[in-house]
Amino acid sequence: MSDDEKTPAVKPPKKWHKVKIFDTFEEAAALRTQLMHESDNSDIEVKIRRCGSEGTQFKVKTHRPKSK
Repeated sequence: MSDDEKTPAVKPPKKWHKVKIFDTFEEAAALRTQLMHESDNSDIEVKIRRCGSEGTQFKVKTHRPKSK
């Protein structure tokens, strides 16, 4: 076996873009739902992450895969 056959292909990391930061999870979840239900966002990925001092805020981030 050559070295190429032993090592798995490494995928580049996803590029996530910050949309907005909220003080409550409910506000962030409402934006996530809105983004996912827009007609031109059928392939979008949305996630909510804690941020801020001691994780008291919520950041909405999006990723749109490159089309082939």
